[in-house]
Amino acid sequence: MRVLCIFLLCLSLFGFTADQPKTPQQRVDERHAGLSKLKEHDRAEQYAKLALDLADLAEEQYNAGNLDAGNKTLAQLVDAAKKAHTAAAMKKKKVKEAEINLRRTENKLEAVMRSLSQADQDPVKKALADVEKARADTLEAMFK
Repeated sequence: MRVLCIFLLCLSLFGFTADQPKTPQQRVDERHAGLSKLKEHDRAEQYAKLALDLADLAEEQYNAGNLDAGNKTLAQLVDAAKKAHTAAAMKKKKVKEAEINLRRTENKLEAVMRSLSQADQDPVKKALADVEKARADTLEAMFK
């Protein structure tokens, strides 16, 4: 009995909780809130991570059949990818991490595009082309 009480006390002291995985929307909201607090040299990586989170959110929205919301999310994703490139080119910090996350975003968008019907793929193709350009420009900025 004493061992059980000590065990339960230790669990409560160390904050044993079963954390639920965050939804893509929660991750996007947290990332948006944290961007304004970041120093400029950290923004490239965080914008690229935001683009990746937005790709997850767009995938979720498309899978739910909400094409309009998915298209709006793609517009935000492209904006975040462009901001990641701009921040990486200006500050030359976290460029590699930004490029890696933009590549992951490309891969996610390709998977989303393959899951959609041919008629619904055009906005994703355009977003994919924009992200590919931002990633290629970021990669080029890494070696300048």
